[in-house]
Amino acid sequence: MDCKMLLDTNAEFRQHELFRLKDTKQEDPLEIRAAAASLNYIRLDGNIGCMVNGAGLAMATMDIIKLHGGEPANFLDVGGGATVEQVTEAFKIITADEKKVGRTKVDDAKALIATSQLRILPCDNLDEVEQMFMFSLSKMTYNILL
Repeated sequence: MDCKMLLDTNAEFRQHELFRLKDTKQEDPLEIRAAAASLNYIRLDGNIGCMVNGAGLAMATMDIIKLHGGEPANFLDVGGGATVEQVTEAFKIITADEKKVGRTKVDDAKALIATSQLRILPCDNLDEVEQMFMFSLSKMTYNILL
């Protein structure tokens, strides 16, 4: 006889004994990382990573990606009250997925941003973002409240 159970994770706070029996060997390691950070993450078959704040926005974003011929690589909802640590972990999870778009049309995207006349600065990594941010702060004459 074989038996499989699906437990509602929302019941974990009152079903400690059942959740201690959970075997994560067959689970996606990125989904385990996301759950540890209190993030809602589901890996999908596409190659376009998504991080949004709200399940409705996540669904709409994935619909738009599919409408234009793309395939979302994940459903990642950081929620409305995400902390800096959660958003940081979400970025790490998305970039750890080997199926995400990487160098596929990066040059085309950068050219589009450069010619869009939007005030967007393209960056290749988070270190570069931090350097640009700190440089921008040094040029400001007003205080920023975080």
